Amino acid sequence: MSRDFDWLERLNRDRKGIWGILNQHGSDRGGHCVSSHTPIDFEKKEIDIVIDDDKTLFKDEGNVFYELDLAQLAKDISNSAVAMERSSVRIIINDFHIANEIEQSTLIKTARSIQEENSDITFQFIFCGTWSYFSFCDYYTNIHGKTSSPAAEYKNILYVPEKNSNDVLDMLINSNLVAQPTEIDEIACDLLIEKTYGNDFLVNKVLEYLRDERGSWIDNIESVLENLIVAPDVIENIKRKVQSLDSDSKNELKKLLRVHRVVRNYDSIATEQLWLSGLVKYTNLKNNKQLIQISGALVNSVLRNIASDIGLESCAHADDLCLEGTTISSFAYNKVAEIENVLRCLIVSEWYIEVGDSWPDNLNKIKTPAFERQEQEELINLVLGCMKVEFPILNQNTENASDTVEIQDKPRLKRKHEGLLESAKNWQKRQEEHHGIDLAKNNVMHFLTTENLDKVLVDKKVGLAREGAVFNKIDLQSTLEEYKAIRSAIAHNQPITLTTISRLDVIMTRITGWITKYVDNI
Repeated sequence: MSRDFDWLERLNRDRKGIWGILNQHGSDRGGHCVSSHTPIDFEKKEIDIVIDDDKTLFKDEGNVFYELDLAQLAKDISNSAVAMERSSVRIIINDFHIANEIEQSTLIKTARSIQEENSDITFQFIFCGTWSYFSFCDYYTNIHGKTSSPAAEYKNILYVPEKNSNDVLDMLINSNLVAQPTEIDEIACDLLIEKTYGNDFLVNKVLEYLRDERGSWIDNIESVLENLIVAPDVIENIKRKVQSLDSDSKNELKKLLRVHRVVRNYDSIATEQLWLSGLVKYTNLKNNKQLIQISGALVNSVLRNIASDIGLESCAHADDLCLEGTTISSFAYNKVAEIENVLRCLIVSEWYIEVGDSWPDNLNKIKTPAFERQEQEELINLVLGCMKVEFPILNQNTENASDTVEIQDKPRLKRKHEGLLESAKNWQKRQEEHHGIDLAKNNVMHFLTTENLDKVLVDKKVGLAREGAVFNKIDLQSTLEEYKAIRSAIAHNQPITLTTISRLDVIMTRITGWITKYVDNI
């Protein structure tokens, strides 16, 4: 979803119909957003639903109150459209959730009647708010029977998307927290979205806390996100949301806290209620199914911290779970791939200059330990023999102890070595034959491990850190050691911070500088 509100594109294109715009509690992108993005050739009326003296009323932008009479409202605006020579009318009704189920049903049925009775003017009714479409459908069918479909069709229901990283970046720029966005700013925006899932209330809280901090927002964002987990206003907001849930929705939340994700039908009332509350996120699947999860690590952590206080029963502590996301590690892995591919390409290019098409032979000048199947079998026999010596009872139903000792006393075979070219080709072959792996176009250099890539670079005879080659060996070795430590953390899915991205950037900058100096001196 982009910041230009492309989720409204179909609404603006169709120009007619009865629509529902559903937004989460606390979202600032509902009906007013629809209003501000209405095409200029519409005759538009935006109106709110309010409760005044226990009576449900319409209230317009000028604070004028009306009876809840949609037919009269439509008549007034159609007269205005005729006077302005416009053939399309858009009526936006905010806070539709304030109306009760009877009033909601009456308003939508009236909207359908108005559309059917008018041919000269095209009407578009948009009902906005934190109302539940599936609860409305359930009530409607209970009253009118299952054979009578609700006047508001599901295909015309739009769920206002949560904020995305582009929206956050705009907010940071408008708050003077960012001047000229860099890559690290974009990564940090993605991190913020991952932790909050773009929930309006939480995103606004993050920016509020960031404004109170000194220094770069990049340096503060991770600590601010941690502080929000125990912030009283955040805890109170989430507590209220949970306490407002019905029993079915609360039970669904308990299940999510236990197993972390579940699959539900798209028309689940409980799921919709949880989404409206901002407590869960959903991903559409095939066959009218949805994957449901808690809305980001921040909400997940708060819920677990206050679970016993709000009737969610016992659940694992957030600190004991792996709630860290993939934003930073994904970017870090991209940089790992970038660094390694630069080095792999550099090796091939330099060797090609030296020896032409026979450059792969240089790989076999570097040896690596290798076990063959026979050696592996003999190693297993050796281990079993040692066990039988230590535990003689194992011999009663198998061999006698002397045979075991004989196995133990056999001379150990020397470990064989194979060249890196042979090792890489063997790995490539295994991967190509593995039915669970689909490889794209590749070559043998893709199958050098990071450790073997290190060996190639620093090899005394053919490496790129020998006398007169690209790198200084001492400088390169220290850089590679730092790099491998970072790569290991990334490869094993360990939680890393934004500073890791900066360290990888420094490593790449260092390598690029050495390469530049080398090639310019040739």
